[in-house]
This record gives sequence, structure tokens and C-alpha cells, in this order.
Amino acid sequence: SAYSFNTSLFVGDYFISQIHSLGYFENSKFAYASGNGIDMNTLITKKVLKIENETMTIAQYVKTFEDIDAVYIIISAESVSWMDVPTFVKKYTTFVNDIIAAQPEAHIYVQPILPINEEKSTKRGYSVTNEKIEQINEYIIRFANENSLWILDMDEEFKDKEGKLPLENTTNGIRFEKVCYDIWSDYIREHKAHK
Repeated sequence: SAYSFNTSLFVGDYFISQIHSLGYFENSKFAYASGNGIDMNTLITKKVLKIENETMTIAQYVKTFEDIDAVYIIISAESVSWMDVPTFVKKYTTFVNDIIAAQPEAHIYVQPILPINEEKSTKRGYSVTNEKIEQINEYIIRFANENSLWILDMDEEFKDKEGKLPLENTTNGIRFEKVCYDIWSDYIREHKAHK
């Protein structure tokens, strides 16, 4: 039977805003911040979401949902931006812990950061590298294991033979084309670990 994901909540940055606007998982709930200047720090602190007349942070918004049985936390390379690895890791941990506290009964999925196309992203002035992403991902995976979170390890699905994100599948080296989101959503559907 097709699982409808109607008790799933997708949380994150620009990546999740794209999933939402492209119409994937239309039965699910979404909580994200996207746009210029959004990074791991603003994802935690910025009051980006509005309900009725109240503005709230992503974690505060996540807390307003009832009957959620799975939360998918997806952060892209875009939110690493200027941060060094220890700073990012510290902020990331805070963010994930805030989300867990907001939905303590839900199964929590985290996704290591997907690789970028450095050739393109460097031309666009991004400072993040795949080496930096790999260092961050080692931490994310360790953190997930220590806290019994599900890990969406779909890195290999996106890389070419040299381990790079193929040029044609990315607009600026970091943001994906629709074909990548198709791969992503198939992976999510096939790897629903919680019962």
C-alpha cells in the first residue's frame, strides 16, 4: 500500500522550500526558511514563520503540529556558507535538538549534506567545499547514531564516477535541478524506516 506521508513533517532550508514548491509529498507538512541570508544560525533564531498574527522560529512552528510521526530534517550546503566546521556543527546540533524537543514522539530522520559541484559553486562565490561537507557529515552521522536518529544516507545516488555532482544537474553548483529532487523523493519513499 502506498504510504501517504500525511503524518510526516519536512524541516529545513532552501532545499525543503523547493520540495514544497515543486509539489513533492503534497500530503505532508513543511517548516522551512529560504531566501538570502538564511544559514544555520538564522534557521535557529529567526522568526520566519507566521501563524495568524504570531511570528515564530522554525522550532516553535514545528511544535504547533499534532499527529506527526516522522520529522525529516534536511539542511543543504547553502546553509553552511561562511561557517567553519565546529561552528556549523554546534549550530546544527542546537537546531536538531530544538526540533526533537518540539516533536519528542516522532521518528527523526537526518540527512547528511549532499555533495556540491565545486567547479560551478566556486565560480558563483560559494566558499563551501566537498571536503568541508564530508567533515560535517562525519559529525552528523556520529550525532545521529549517538541519539538513535534515522540517517538518510543518499550521497552515492547523486555522485558521478569521480564522486562529484554532475554539472548538468545543478544550477549554481549547490542548488539542484528537478531530476535530483526526483532521485531524492524516490529515496525517501523507499527508505521509510519507521513502522
